[in-house]
Amino acid sequence: MNTLDEYTIDELLEEIELRKKRKPNPQKVKNFGLLIDLCIKYIETIARGEYMKDDAEHYIFEAAMEGAYGKDIWKWINERLK
Repeated sequence: MNTLDEYTIDELLEEIELRKKRKPNPQKVKNFGLLIDLCIKYIETIARGEYMKDDAEHYIFEAAMEGAYGKDIWKWINERLK
């Protein structure tokens, strides 16, 4: 395995740019409205002593990912999980 000393600054900067392109960036304008609504519903249901039977955790996770990265995040994730 190579050490960092074996690369030029330009090669290292190029690698950093490539890695940035491979990884999605969070949206500048976050959209967490759905996430907040789902979390409130989840907590209110538990406060009433009821149990969420509709995979609430799954939907909360989806809303969090889409709120931070946009709906296209699933395409990026699915391409890498094949």
